[in-house]
Amino acid sequence: MKIGDKEFPTKASAETFIRELLSKWKGQPYIGGDDAKFVESLLALHPRQHLIIHCGLKHIKVQEIEKGYLRFLAVRIDSSIRDFSWRNCISPKSQRSQVMSICRSVVEPQIINFRNDFWRNHKTADCPITGEPMTIRDSDVDHAPPNTFAVLVDKWLAVIRSDFELIEIEYRSGYKERSMFAERWLEGDWSEYHMQLAELRVVSRTANRSILRRRVTHV
Repeated sequence: MKIGDKEFPTKASAETFIRELLSKWKGQPYIGGDDAKFVESLLALHPRQHLIIHCGLKHIKVQEIEKGYLRFLAVRIDSSIRDFSWRNCISPKSQRSQVMSICRSVVEPQIINFRNDFWRNHKTADCPITGEPMTIRDSDVDHAPPNTFAVLVDKWLAVIRSDFELIEIEYRSGYKERSMFAERWLEGDWSEYHMQLAELRVVSRTANRSILRRRVTHV
């Protein structure tokens, strides 16, 4: 694939180059030189580049967030900022993926409340999948089957007689904002549906991010 003046034999090699560039410019005021031109070319591939640049681009910097994760931050000419995903530049998300992402954001408070309530009453617990002991630091909240998260979203869309491709999205334009459904009632309806039908459980991160993910992949 080609990004600006650079040719990459594979998408994986492009990803490696981008990660190295992020590390290189971590802690610097902004990205400069040929690297700046490369990142601007990368941003040009983003499906919502116009929302990110907005009033015009001053420069791009590297932002370090929790757990050492690095991402690009666009600084506009009016000094407003907007983060953007470099992965979405080289592998744009499908409509299904974007709808699912908003659905997750809507019910995140429910997930957090469930997790906090569980660990308020437990110091340690055994993972229901692996049997390994876990604490709040090495645990996740999972949707127990058969109503996995994806299944719940599919069922909800069937109830409201809609489809991923029919859901209109209002994309975020500011920093620390999130994209929303253009029809605002959808978020409240989905939140209530999830509250009624989701069966949440606390599992180890090992189970949630490897074992359970592989099961879903092979279904």
